[in-house]
Amino acid sequence: NLSIFTGGPRAVIAAGGTMRIGGFDAAMTLDIDDTGSAGPAPVTATLKLHSEGHAELKFHGTLGHDSFLSGAVAAKADKTAIASLLPALKESAAPFDMTASLAATGQQVRLDDVALQAGGMQAGGNAVLSLSPAPLLRVTARATRVDLDLAAILVSGMRRQLPVAAALDVSGTLSGLPVNGAHGTLLADDASLRAEQLSVPLPGQAILGFSGPISPALSGHFTIEAQDPAATLALLRHQLPYLPAWPKDAGRLDAAGMASVTRGGTLALDDIAGHVAMGPARTGFTGALHLTPAPAGQATRIAARIGLDRLTLDRPMIRELLAALSDPAPRYAGPLQIAVGTLEKPGGQPNAPSHVIATDLRIDASLRDKAAGGGLHIRLATMHMGGG
Repeated sequence: NLSIFTGGPRAVIAAGGTMRIGGFDAAMTLDIDDTGSAGPAPVTATLKLHSEGHAELKFHGTLGHDSFLSGAVAAKADKTAIASLLPALKESAAPFDMTASLAATGQQVRLDDVALQAGGMQAGGNAVLSLSPAPLLRVTARATRVDLDLAAILVSGMRRQLPVAAALDVSGTLSGLPVNGAHGTLLADDASLRAEQLSVPLPGQAILGFSGPISPALSGHFTIEAQDPAATLALLRHQLPYLPAWPKDAGRLDAAGMASVTRGGTLALDDIAGHVAMGPARTGFTGALHLTPAPAGQATRIAARIGLDRLTLDRPMIRELLAALSDPAPRYAGPLQIAVGTLEKPGGQPNAPSHVIATDLRIDASLRDKAAGGGLHIRLATMHMGGG
């Protein structure tokens, strides 16, 4: 329902009326003036959505004879309108305010100097919507106090309508965990949501890197550098309680591998390789770890394989190991394979070199659940005694 007038006192062309956008009624006005010259014509436009609450988009700029549109755009919406327009944000809706500079042709629409605020979240950057040869929205943005869970839901919904490539530097929360200074590129289309060179700082002076699909299923390459892995895991266990604690005698961790989460909820870390501090020295290791959450009161299902270049067994480590194996209600149950190239014991004096007690240790075992009495069932164990 649109009315168009020409030759008015304030505009050569004035249009106004109603329309439907995304299932919502909207009112639109458009005024194009005439400067009496060959220069661009002044343009003013407004769009108001007739949803619950108030939502409005305004534009003021110019339109050239070559159809080049440029000017300033501003958008506002109260929390009621946001909840109506975006049901995913119903519980956390907040007033929305955005300003930007717009430049548009028949091939692309560009927004520069974007300043956006929604509740406590603030963001800035630019965006380019390319219309040819195929639609693509490219975004570069910095944002703070972002609810990353909600952001992922919104992007997942958008990607089915419009492919997005976003270079981001964000801080906020993810599943209740603080995230400060995460950066990387997200690629979203109707097939998947993928990360490229995503880097996420974590407590414990840790950096987690990831590249690969995130949705509909997470699967890709990961890296981790953690100065204090015990602190990192302690925080992650608030959301992933089935994660194991870090051994007391183990320190800095540097590792890489493949990570995936199955539809059944199994966290799978495969082809892991790296270095870990074991006491005063660092040792290389390889391994794999699969963890499947279990109902409350039952042991988490585990399938693990670890190979260490060398391991120094001191008394505190032995006591900790025996205490874990004698737990009448063990946290984990499942197959376990261990390989150690060189098994050592500490030297008799401080700073004295360790002594080799065995080489080529191989253990094939299973951690037993409470119903089976707990403990470790060893199927096979071999080693070469006396070093060499």
